[in-house]
Amino acid sequence: MNHSPQFSVIADFVDQFFLGIPVSKLDLSKHKVQDVDKARQLWDPTGNLDVDLVDMRSAKILAKVNFFKENPKHASKQRTKWTLIGLLIGLVFSFLSPFAAIIGPAIPFGLLTSYFKNFGKEVVKIQLANKNNWLYDPTPSRRKHHLLVSKYPQIFKKGNQDQKIDDQFWGINTVHEKVYLFNAGVFQYSVKSGKNNSTSYTTHYLFIQLQKELKCEFLLSPESKSIFNFLRSKEIDTESEEFNKMFEFSYNGKKDESALEIVKSLSPAVQTKLIELARKKGPFNVLFSKSVILFLFKGSLLRNIKTNMFKNVEIDAEDARKVEEEISFQVDLGTSIAKYLN
Repeated sequence: MNHSPQFSVIADFVDQFFLGIPVSKLDLSKHKVQDVDKARQLWDPTGNLDVDLVDMRSAKILAKVNFFKENPKHASKQRTKWTLIGLLIGLVFSFLSPFAAIIGPAIPFGLLTSYFKNFGKEVVKIQLANKNNWLYDPTPSRRKHHLLVSKYPQIFKKGNQDQKIDDQFWGINTVHEKVYLFNAGVFQYSVKSGKNNSTSYTTHYLFIQLQKELKCEFLLSPESKSIFNFLRSKEIDTESEEFNKMFEFSYNGKKDESALEIVKSLSPAVQTKLIELARKKGPFNVLFSKSVILFLFKGSLLRNIKTNMFKNVEIDAEDARKVEEEISFQVDLGTSIAKYLN
């Protein structure tokens, strides 16, 4: 899987120039966590996964953690150094603006603080992946978005700029001795309207691989609240009134030809699980397509965290618990739905 190069280039620049970390000297071999058997088992819905390349990215972050543990004062020295440099630059340009003396040191201080907060998020997710024998990729990918659009446009053909996939997990979940493969991640995009206006959106998704192919492809979306809903001739009603109020259908072909197969897929057990998921996560989309189920939820996987790698090179136990609960809940419920379709 090839990723957009600018992301790693910027990260390397921050590491080497801004933080003074000798990236070339980091021993990545100590942090390689995958093996050949695992590479054979993992699955990606695009059929495009380079386990060694993804593993190297996570290993690089773990090597940085080790560097900071061995050099506990390095981060504070770098932030002090760049804050002082910013102060000097601000004083030089203070004749242009009285705010320069404030902005000068504030910029490097803020950048390094933000860097360590994001760094902490990555470490939390990498350790979660290692604990569960999953694979995690910390590097955003525009190419992965292009691949997903070509296969699942109903979900990923959104926005008109800045589309990318981030925070990807690949793993295995076993339910009643049956193995289910999954891929989860964050999908970000922006909608530009007018010359200078744009709105950014963050969503996260979950793929579950099915063991047999569905006979009909269809999309469930949150029920739209419109006085014109009664005009929708292609709507399908199930035996559950609560389910009918939560979801509306999209599918190709005639209603009479598709309804029977759709209702077969949406057994009472599947409906119950989808209602349970909606109560927990709020409105979401779910695509039933050939040999996959694809869920799309609003928001990111991890919002506010307590972990601060600047203060302490350890993850906060509460952060680890929240992330594991969030991902495990989605994967467990997703696979519990998949078992009724196989």
